[in-house]
Amino acid sequence: VQDDIADEYNVVNERTVRAGFLDNAERGVDTRLRPDPLFYQDSYVHESYLEGWVNPWSTLLLAQKLRLRLNWQQGGSLHPGIGQRQRRLDHWTLVSQADYTWYVGKLSLTPQFKFLLLRLRDRDAGRNLLSEWSAIPIVKAAYPLLARTWLQAGIQGLGALPYRFRDQGAGRNSFERRTAFVTLVNRTRYFGYDLYTIVGIDRDRKDFDSPFQQDLEFDAWRFFVRALVGFTEYAQPI
Repeated sequence: VQDDIADEYNVVNERTVRAGFLDNAERGVDTRLRPDPLFYQDSYVHESYLEGWVNPWSTLLLAQKLRLRLNWQQGGSLHPGIGQRQRRLDHWTLVSQADYTWYVGKLSLTPQFKFLLLRLRDRDAGRNLLSEWSAIPIVKAAYPLLARTWLQAGIQGLGALPYRFRDQGAGRNSFERRTAFVTLVNRTRYFGYDLYTIVGIDRDRKDFDSPFQQDLEFDAWRFFVRALVGFTEYAQPI
């Protein structure tokens, strides 16, 4: 691989906007430019991917995904005045997931757990350039009210078991998050297409470990109405 074109991109974070002497808070976004580290200007790259499922019975699913990318950066001069140190970068990505569904009459209840790991290690220097993980407990429920209408609810982060993100390289980015929602979904036909109308309310709370990240924290309620034509799999009963 020889890629020296920088693909910079924006990272959008939710944040709290405070205004006035009463310290009222409103939800907002914070956009930051993320530079491209250009790890593949002159490299030999090997990538392996492994994915597997275990479905011991119809309502239980265990899934595992693993990707490993080995990047042998070639040392030396790349361009006049630009050099690259010879080293090997190991990029690990791991996703583990488990979910089980109970049926009580028409009601379906699905607890889930997801674990995600991302690590980029400089083997020659013996240090991690990136190391983070997420542990996400989820409970979802769905109940059909009519043939084309159903009620959905979900919780991500349960009391003492929040959605936990840990950045081991930059601890200030570590946070806990708790989200809950209730929606009413209706499906109709519109010029031959399925039209889904979604009306709902949710509460979302995010707390950072570092006191210096308070501007990015929030605790907000939201009422929303959405309509989907196409990509309607996002509106299917959970």
